[in-house]
Amino acid sequence: MRTLGVVCFLTIASCSQAQVVDATIDKWIPKYNAGEFEWVLKKAEALMEDEKAKKTAEPYMWAAMCNLALYRSEDAKLKDTYKAGLRDALKYTAKAATKDSKDLVFIAAQKEFLSDLKKEGIALAQSYIDAKDVRKANYTYKQILTFDPKDDNIQFAKAVTDIKMSNTVDADKSIAESLPRIEANYRDLSFKPDPISSPLLRDAVIFYIDHLTMLNLKDSARHAVFVGRMIYPFDEEIKKKGESLK
Repeated sequence: MRTLGVVCFLTIASCSQAQVVDATIDKWIPKYNAGEFEWVLKKAEALMEDEKAKKTAEPYMWAAMCNLALYRSEDAKLKDTYKAGLRDALKYTAKAATKDSKDLVFIAAQKEFLSDLKKEGIALAQSYIDAKDVRKANYTYKQILTFDPKDDNIQFAKAVTDIKMSNTVDADKSIAESLPRIEANYRDLSFKPDPISSPLLRDAVIFYIDHLTMLNLKDSARHAVFVGRMIYPFDEEIKKKGESLK
């Protein structure tokens, strides 16, 4: 019974990994479900060298999912071998998005995996910010936006890293696009914030208020405070920044 319990546990653990939705390479599915991620990864990497297959999104998505699974492995040797697995998962997912149709139909079907990867990617970007490596955080946000281009929270957070890197043209463009949509969303009482990316907004808004204040753009800073108070009506720090601009 003990052996049966272990087998059941391993089966459940391996099946809990999100697999490619609408996969055409269905012969890989049993191997993936059995936890043979390295085998599937090698097959996917081989297909990326094929003239026809490398123009499609699916091999890259398989590679992304395998890399994330191997990165999370409890096997010490695998974990060490694939310590860059999260970064590779982001890279391959972004690549898959560039190979997908204009409407990103295939990518959109991978909703469960993308949500999982976005959460991991945001945590990675935050670790880069904590380590004062803004450039890597910026690039990570850029990768996420490749496969989730409609996430205004990520776009705004990336804009803040652009400001820190003196990429003012990119920052201004991103803020001009994302901030009005964020404001419109929070004006809608039925709006439900993305639980994965919306926590990025507080630090991003506070930095942006300070940035505008430093440039003596007080009207713009007041508007940023207004949006910040809509998102975080009880936040004392944002409230005090608004009061200092009166």
